[in-house]
Amino acid sequence: MGVIEGTYITLTNYTKKKIEDLERGEKLLSCKIEGLEPMSHSNIAMSWTKKDPTILKEESPIKYTSTNSVAIYRIINNKLKISLDHVIFTKDGETDECSWNNVKSLRRGDLIFNESYEFEEITSLKKIKEGVSMVVLSLSGYPYYFANGYLIHNSVPCENCDFCHWWQQIFTPFGPHTWNESIETCHGGHAAGDSTTQKSA
Repeated sequence: MGVIEGTYITLTNYTKKKIEDLERGEKLLSCKIEGLEPMSHSNIAMSWTKKDPTILKEESPIKYTSTNSVAIYRIINNKLKISLDHVIFTKDGETDECSWNNVKSLRRGDLIFNESYEFEEITSLKKIKEGVSMVVLSLSGYPYYFANGYLIHNSVPCENCDFCHWWQQIFTPFGPHTWNESIETCHGGHAAGDSTTQKSA
């Protein structure tokens, strides 16, 4: 999962840097979305929907970055090159329901949120079969950032422990592991507050 190297990320002052050139602690343009708590896990975000939520400008510093490789990715509106399993903010043009969805589920005519804090129609979708390196950001505060102008989730399946961080990169071909929201633990049994496995900020 992630976006391709060379993708421009929007900082709080609206300057842009390539994702691979970003440094820990740099503050990115983000947002506060009504009904979603800061640091909402991507699995929680994907179960959330709301009609025309209030969206306010915020900033989020970078905790760390990770990289992985994919064999297939999509190009959205000839701008954003992103993996099929990444999570992006969308709006249904008929119902005005906003939600987070996997890139692989996008269709032409769907609406996605841009850095002007407006929804923009998807007019072009291309699937590219090519092995490329992807970069994922992990943020403190609000887990959303703008990649080539579009709002995406920082979207690591489970950021609470090193086990899950490496699972993403090693075992993803066999399917993502599961997150247990009620006890805040992954299938490997590592609780979110376990200091022996928690990734440092």
